[in-house]
Amino acid sequence: DMTSAVNDLWTPTRTWANGTATNLKLWYDMSDTTYRGLQVSSTAIETIRDKSGNGKHATQSINTTRRPALVTDAYGTGLHCARFDGTSDNMLFDGTFLVNTNYSIFGVVARGSSGGKYWLASSNSSTTNGGISVGWTSDIKHAMTQYNNDLTYTGVPGYVATAKWLEIYSYHHSSTTGKQIYMNGTLLTLNADTSPLVGNPNVSIGGNNTTGNFFNGDISEVLIYTDVPNDTDRQRIEGI
Repeated sequence: DMTSAVNDLWTPTRTWANGTATNLKLWYDMSDTTYRGLQVSSTAIETIRDKSGNGKHATQSINTTRRPALVTDAYGTGLHCARFDGTSDNMLFDGTFLVNTNYSIFGVVARGSSGGKYWLASSNSSTTNGGISVGWTSDIKHAMTQYNNDLTYTGVPGYVATAKWLEIYSYHHSSTTGKQIYMNGTLLTLNADTSPLVGNPNVSIGGNNTTGNFFNGDISEVLIYTDVPNDTDRQRIEGI
Protein backbone atom coordinates (compact mmCIF):
# COMPACT_ATOMS: atom_id res chain seq x y z
CA ASP A 1 0.00 0.00 0.00
CA MET A 2 1.68 3.18 -1.21
CA THR A 3 -0.87 5.64 0.22
CA SER A 4 1.46 7.02 2.90
CA ALA A 5 4.38 7.24 0.49
CA VAL A 6 2.56 9.12 -2.24
CA ASN A 7 0.34 11.39 -0.15
CA ASP A 8 2.66 14.39 -0.46
CA LEU A 9 4.49 13.71 -3.75
CA TRP A 10 6.11 15.78 -5.03
CA THR A 11 7.31 18.93 -3.32
CA PRO A 12 10.21 21.03 -4.63
CA THR A 13 12.25 19.79 -1.65
CA ARG A 14 11.96 16.24 -2.98
CA THR A 15 12.13 16.99 -6.68
CA TRP A 16 15.25 19.11 -6.27
CA ALA A 17 17.15 16.75 -4.00
CA ASN A 18 20.80 17.62 -3.39
CA GLY A 19 21.35 19.99 -6.28
CA THR A 20 19.56 18.08 -9.04
CA ALA A 21 17.15 20.97 -9.73
CA THR A 22 19.03 22.04 -12.84
CA ASN A 23 18.56 18.58 -14.33
CA LEU A 24 14.81 18.40 -13.68
CA LYS A 25 13.55 18.92 -17.22
CA LEU A 26 9.86 17.99 -16.95
CA TRP A 27 7.33 17.88 -14.10
CA TYR A 28 3.64 17.03 -14.60
CA ASP A 29 1.44 17.33 -11.51
CA MET A 30 -2.25 16.44 -11.91
CA SER A 31 -3.00 17.70 -8.39
CA ASP A 32 -2.03 21.24 -9.38
CA THR A 33 -5.22 22.41 -11.07
CA THR A 34 -4.09 26.06 -11.07
CA TYR A 35 -2.55 27.78 -14.09
CA ARG A 36 0.77 26.05 -13.30
CA GLY A 37 -0.59 22.53 -13.60
CA LEU A 38 -3.57 21.79 -15.81
CA GLN A 39 -5.96 23.29 -18.30
CA VAL A 40 -9.25 21.43 -17.97
CA SER A 41 -12.51 21.72 -19.92
CA SER A 42 -15.27 20.16 -17.80
CA THR A 43 -13.32 17.03 -16.75
CA ALA A 44 -11.26 16.63 -19.96
CA ILE A 45 -7.59 17.61 -19.62
CA GLU A 46 -6.57 19.88 -22.50
CA THR A 47 -3.01 20.67 -21.38
CA ILE A 48 -0.68 19.31 -18.70
CA ARG A 49 1.66 22.20 -17.93
CA ASP A 50 5.31 21.56 -17.21
CA LYS A 51 6.03 22.79 -13.67
CA SER A 52 9.81 22.48 -14.12
CA GLY A 53 9.80 25.82 -15.94
CA ASN A 54 11.14 24.32 -19.18
CA GLY A 55 7.94 24.67 -21.19
CA LYS A 56 7.59 20.99 -22.07
CA HIS A 57 3.79 20.98 -21.83
CA ALA A 58 1.75 17.93 -22.90
CA THR A 59 -1.26 18.61 -25.11
CA GLN A 60 -3.87 16.82 -27.17
CA SER A 61 -4.98 19.19 -29.90
CA ILE A 62 -5.07 16.69 -32.77
CA ASN A 63 -8.20 14.90 -31.54
CA THR A 64 -10.10 16.34 -28.58
CA THR A 65 -11.85 13.01 -27.94
CA ARG A 66 -8.46 11.55 -26.94
CA ARG A 67 -8.06 13.69 -23.83
CA PRO A 68 -7.86 11.92 -20.44
CA ALA A 69 -10.27 12.81 -17.65
CA LEU A 70 -9.33 14.53 -14.40
CA VAL A 71 -10.15 12.38 -11.36
CA THR A 72 -9.96 14.14 -8.00
CA ASP A 73 -8.87 12.57 -4.69
CA ALA A 74 -7.96 9.29 -6.33
CA TYR A 75 -7.81 6.27 -4.01
CA GLY A 76 -8.34 8.42 -0.94
CA THR A 77 -4.81 9.84 -1.18
CA GLY A 78 -5.85 13.45 -1.76
CA LEU A 79 -3.98 13.34 -5.08
CA HIS A 80 -5.65 13.96 -8.43
CA CYS A 81 -5.01 11.83 -11.52
CA ALA A 82 -5.32 11.89 -15.27
CA ARG A 83 -7.45 8.85 -16.14
CA PHE A 84 -6.58 7.28 -19.49
CA ASP A 85 -9.21 5.05 -21.12
CA GLY A 86 -6.92 2.41 -22.67
CA THR A 87 -8.54 3.00 -26.05
CA SER A 88 -7.19 6.26 -27.46
CA ASP A 89 -6.40 8.77 -24.70
CA ASN A 90 -2.90 10.26 -24.88
CA MET A 91 -1.10 13.58 -24.45
CA LEU A 92 1.83 14.60 -26.65
CA PHE A 93 5.12 16.29 -25.78
CA ASP A 94 8.54 16.80 -27.38
CA GLY A 95 10.94 14.24 -25.90
CA THR A 96 14.00 15.05 -28.00
CA PHE A 97 15.68 16.68 -24.99
CA LEU A 98 16.58 13.13 -23.83
CA VAL A 99 18.67 12.33 -26.91
CA ASN A 100 22.27 11.38 -26.00
CA THR A 101 21.74 12.07 -22.28
CA ASN A 102 21.61 10.13 -19.06
CA TYR A 103 18.01 10.19 -17.89
CA SER A 104 15.61 9.21 -15.10
CA ILE A 105 11.82 9.00 -15.39
CA PHE A 106 9.61 8.82 -12.29
CA GLY A 107 5.85 8.18 -12.39
CA VAL A 108 3.06 7.77 -9.83
CA VAL A 109 0.54 5.49 -11.51
CA ALA A 110 -2.24 2.92 -11.06
CA ARG A 111 -3.51 0.46 -13.65
CA GLY A 112 -7.21 0.20 -14.44
CA SER A 113 -7.12 -3.18 -16.19
CA SER A 114 -4.92 -6.25 -16.67
CA GLY A 115 -4.70 -6.20 -20.45
CA GLY A 116 -1.47 -6.61 -22.36
CA LYS A 117 0.95 -3.95 -23.58
CA TYR A 118 0.20 -0.64 -21.81
CA TRP A 119 2.72 2.13 -22.31
CA LEU A 120 2.81 4.89 -19.70
CA ALA A 121 4.81 6.92 -22.22
CA SER A 122 6.00 6.01 -25.68
CA SER A 123 7.76 7.45 -28.73
CA ASN A 124 6.72 6.36 -32.22
CA SER A 125 10.25 5.79 -33.52
CA SER A 126 11.04 2.60 -35.46
CA THR A 127 14.83 3.08 -35.37
CA THR A 128 16.94 1.03 -32.92
CA ASN A 129 17.51 3.18 -29.81
CA GLY A 130 15.46 5.84 -31.57
CA GLY A 131 12.71 6.29 -29.00
CA ILE A 132 11.80 5.36 -25.44
CA SER A 133 8.74 3.47 -24.17
CA VAL A 134 8.03 2.55 -20.53
CA GLY A 135 5.22 0.51 -19.00
CA TRP A 136 3.67 -2.95 -19.06
CA THR A 137 4.20 -5.52 -21.80
CA SER A 138 1.83 -8.01 -20.12
CA ASP A 139 -0.11 -8.27 -16.87
CA ILE A 140 3.05 -9.19 -14.93
CA LYS A 141 5.81 -7.82 -17.17
CA HIS A 142 7.25 -4.32 -16.99
CA ALA A 143 9.73 -2.77 -19.41
CA MET A 144 11.74 0.22 -20.50
CA THR A 145 12.70 0.11 -24.13
CA GLN A 146 14.81 2.12 -26.53
CA TYR A 147 13.23 0.68 -29.66
CA ASN A 148 14.65 -2.84 -30.26
CA ASN A 149 16.70 -2.53 -27.08
CA ASP A 150 14.58 -3.72 -24.15
CA LEU A 151 15.00 -4.14 -20.41
CA THR A 152 12.12 -6.31 -19.14
CA TYR A 153 11.15 -7.63 -15.73
CA THR A 154 8.69 -10.49 -15.17
CA GLY A 155 6.99 -10.65 -11.78
CA VAL A 156 5.28 -7.33 -11.07
CA PRO A 157 1.96 -7.84 -9.22
CA GLY A 158 -0.88 -8.68 -11.57
CA TYR A 159 -3.86 -6.35 -11.77
CA VAL A 160 -6.57 -6.90 -9.11
CA ALA A 161 -9.64 -4.68 -9.44
CA THR A 162 -10.36 -4.77 -5.70
CA ALA A 163 -6.79 -3.84 -4.72
CA LYS A 164 -5.89 -0.75 -6.75
CA TRP A 165 -3.47 1.87 -5.45
CA LEU A 166 -0.91 4.34 -6.70
CA GLU A 167 2.61 3.04 -7.16
CA ILE A 168 5.93 4.69 -7.96
CA TYR A 169 7.86 3.40 -10.96
CA SER A 170 11.20 4.82 -12.02
CA TYR A 171 13.41 4.15 -15.03
CA HIS A 172 17.07 5.10 -15.28
CA HIS A 173 19.66 5.14 -18.07
CA SER A 174 23.33 5.83 -17.38
CA SER A 175 26.05 6.05 -20.02
CA THR A 176 28.44 4.34 -17.58
CA THR A 177 26.36 1.74 -15.70
CA GLY A 178 23.39 0.91 -17.93
CA LYS A 179 19.67 0.72 -17.22
CA GLN A 180 17.52 0.11 -14.12
CA ILE A 181 13.81 -0.21 -13.27
CA TYR A 182 12.50 0.41 -9.74
CA MET A 183 9.03 -0.13 -8.27
CA ASN A 184 8.15 1.52 -4.95
CA GLY A 185 11.85 1.99 -4.23
CA THR A 186 12.80 -1.64 -4.92
CA LEU A 187 15.12 -2.51 -7.78
CA LEU A 188 13.29 -4.82 -10.19
CA THR A 189 15.95 -5.37 -12.82
CA LEU A 190 19.01 -3.87 -14.46
CA ASN A 191 21.46 -4.41 -17.27
CA ALA A 192 24.79 -2.98 -18.41
CA ASP A 193 23.57 -1.64 -21.75
CA THR A 194 24.79 1.95 -22.05
CA SER A 195 23.48 2.64 -25.58
CA PRO A 196 22.10 6.18 -25.65
CA LEU A 197 18.86 7.38 -27.16
CA VAL A 198 19.55 8.56 -30.70
CA GLY A 199 16.08 10.06 -31.16
CA ASN A 200 12.84 10.47 -29.24
CA PRO A 201 10.15 12.02 -31.44
CA ASN A 202 6.44 12.44 -30.78
CA VAL A 203 6.30 11.10 -27.23
CA SER A 204 2.86 10.38 -25.81
CA ILE A 205 1.84 10.15 -22.17
CA GLY A 206 -0.72 7.35 -22.00
CA GLY A 207 0.25 5.26 -25.00
CA ASN A 208 1.77 5.47 -28.46
CA ASN A 209 0.05 7.96 -30.73
CA THR A 210 0.88 5.89 -33.83
CA THR A 211 0.82 2.21 -32.84
CA GLY A 212 -1.58 2.32 -29.87
CA ASN A 213 -0.77 0.19 -26.79
CA PHE A 214 -2.76 2.74 -24.81
CA PHE A 215 -2.55 2.84 -21.03
CA ASN A 216 -5.69 2.00 -19.07
CA GLY A 217 -5.39 3.64 -15.68
CA ASP A 218 -4.36 6.72 -13.76
CA ILE A 219 -1.25 8.89 -13.82
CA SER A 220 -0.80 11.32 -10.94
CA GLU A 221 2.68 12.76 -11.47
CA VAL A 222 5.66 12.49 -13.80
CA LEU A 223 9.22 13.74 -13.32
CA ILE A 224 12.00 13.50 -15.93
CA TYR A 225 15.64 14.31 -15.22
CA THR A 226 18.64 14.41 -17.53
CA ASP A 227 20.79 12.62 -15.00
CA VAL A 228 20.63 9.55 -12.76
CA PRO A 229 20.40 10.34 -9.03
CA ASN A 230 22.37 8.33 -6.51
CA ASP A 231 20.41 6.03 -4.19
CA THR A 232 20.03 8.70 -1.50
CA ASP A 233 18.58 11.23 -3.94
CA ARG A 234 16.40 8.63 -5.65
CA GLN A 235 14.89 7.55 -2.32
CA ARG A 236 14.32 11.16 -1.37
CA ILE A 237 12.53 11.85 -4.63
CA GLU A 238 10.43 8.69 -4.25
CA GLY A 239 9.65 9.50 -0.61
CA ILE A 240 10.88 6.06 0.42
